[in-house]
Amino acid sequence: MRLLVLLLFLSSLAFGQKSSIGKWSTQDIQLCIDKSKKTMYAKDKMPNIMMEIYYLDIIDLSRCKCKYLENKLESYDFYDSKGRFDINLQADLVKNSLTKCINDSSQLGNWTKEMKNASLQLGLSDCQINIIEKNHVDLFDALSYYMLNEEAFNKLIDSCE
Repeated sequence: MRLLVLLLFLSSLAFGQKSSIGKWSTQDIQLCIDKSKKTMYAKDKMPNIMMEIYYLDIIDLSRCKCKYLENKLESYDFYDSKGRFDINLQADLVKNSLTKCINDSSQLGNWTKEMKNASLQLGLSDCQINIIEKNHVDLFDALSYYMLNEEAFNKLIDSCE
């Protein structure tokens, strides 16, 4: 009987975990990783290109992304319901999460061949890459900037036509 009470108590603690900034519940972390993997497989070619070029595993990339979100947001549910549609958060996620998750030594004016290769595979021209490389430390910094500055993105496209 005591064992049953103890098991019920312990399970209520595990299922009753509440997420907070920097300390998500086990369920939130797992949900984030699972949904991140599905999204990467289904919708977005950038993570797949990065995984191929940098020899990354989808689980590791998902964990890294989710750890970044955990340290910024109160819960995965908050991200899923509101953060996903917040362009500022998405730009921040691209810039900071991917920079932390992908080990690359690109610098302003001196990108690695891997970063340039990823840019080409994403559809950027040599002209666009040369312009971006002079103004951004890496592709993630550039993507974040252009996500928030559509006019600058259009200017980049026009300057290379």
